[in-house]
Amino acid sequence: MFYFGWLGGGDAKLITAVSLWLDGGSLLRFFFTMAIWGGILALLFLFFRSARLPELLMKRPFIARLAEPSAGIPYGVAIAIGGILAYPHSALWQLAGRI
Repeated sequence: MFYFGWLGGGDAKLITAVSLWLDGGSLLRFFFTMAIWGGILALLFLFFRSARLPELLMKRPFIARLAEPSAGIPYGVAIAIGGILAYPHSALWQLAGRI
């Protein structure tokens, strides 16, 4: 996905790191949850970027950078949510619960 320019390098590394902690079933849950939250995040950004923001908010560099239509969407949030929701269903989590 990084090769095609769909994700940044940090996102690709985060997906790889989270995937190492999951087994097969949990990995599918992770990708599904990540995709759903990525879609929700994309819809929120579409709404956010189409709305007219108050001048006070636009003075904040972080908000102004997120409001730019040419800027990407911080997909790391969706990756993190997917990992957090999938990890309790993994074999590693189940094993840690028995110790």
